[in-house]
Amino acid sequence: MKKEKTYLIRLPLICNFNCRFCFLEKKESNISQFFWGDILRQIDDAKKTKSTKITFSGGEPTLIRELPLLISYAKEKGISEVELQTNALKCAYENYIQELKNAGLDSVLIGFHSHQEKNFDFLTQTNGYFPKVLRGIKNLFQYKIAVSFNHTITAFTYRDLEEYVKFILKNFPKPKSVFLTLVYPCGQCWQHKNLIPRASEVAPYFLKAWQYCREKEVRVVTPHCGMPGFPLCLLENSGQTDLEELISSGRKNIRTEEFDCINLKPKRCQKCKYDNICVGIALNYKKLYGLKEFSICQD
Repeated sequence: MKKEKTYLIRLPLICNFNCRFCFLEKKESNISQFFWGDILRQIDDAKKTKSTKITFSGGEPTLIRELPLLISYAKEKGISEVELQTNALKCAYENYIQELKNAGLDSVLIGFHSHQEKNFDFLTQTNGYFPKVLRGIKNLFQYKIAVSFNHTITAFTYRDLEEYVKFILKNFPKPKSVFLTLVYPCGQCWQHKNLIPRASEVAPYFLKAWQYCREKEVRVVTPHCGMPGFPLCLLENSGQTDLEELISSGRKNIRTEEFDCINLKPKRCQKCKYDNICVGIALNYKKLYGLKEFSICQD
């Protein structure tokens, strides 16, 4: 599958969730740091660099009132796909989705991190939002916006990965893809280290969820675009021969200084056949657990 060239534009970090596992530390209480002209210049740059897709991220982009105008501007510039990363809470309002649809929104990546309301509330530090998020997701499908799901794998949820994807396929139409992303140990997450599981313990549950999705012809991906996704070397002995399919599209304009994103790749990684597509292991992960579980990266 040909990977599109994606340009990430991060909007102000205001958010209506307060996720314990968030890799961002900084939170903005207002949009005083929002510079309209700067965002427009980034859209122009995306076009100049021949990006085929723009992803608006945050924070929570739906809290930025200018979002429909930004989407419209990107489409006017000839960007083939405009994607929104969102928690889908505001999408519970159909008039808002209609506004985004009219502006030219093509797809969404929904941060939906547990199918169990109790875990959802705990992880996002919210109360009563779960039914509204479900309604927002259903609305997006109804308005024929391409939907992908992103599940951040934590110590509280990894054992239920197969049930998570079953819940999605039971309750919603077939999604474009499902992202299974190992929690990144920085920002708020580093203050909640109990949320960080050992990757080797997650591996068999990851494989079960992936296999179920393959049977249902739903694509599973794990991002390797600045932050490590799930380490493919831990899946090497699973008998699967097409692990490269798990890698999501690359984003070349990631500015890692936005967050404490420090990865490492020991020299032994050069012997791994995934070396050219894997961005390595988080430094904080090594501080927490070491590297002994990685066969190619032993201490």
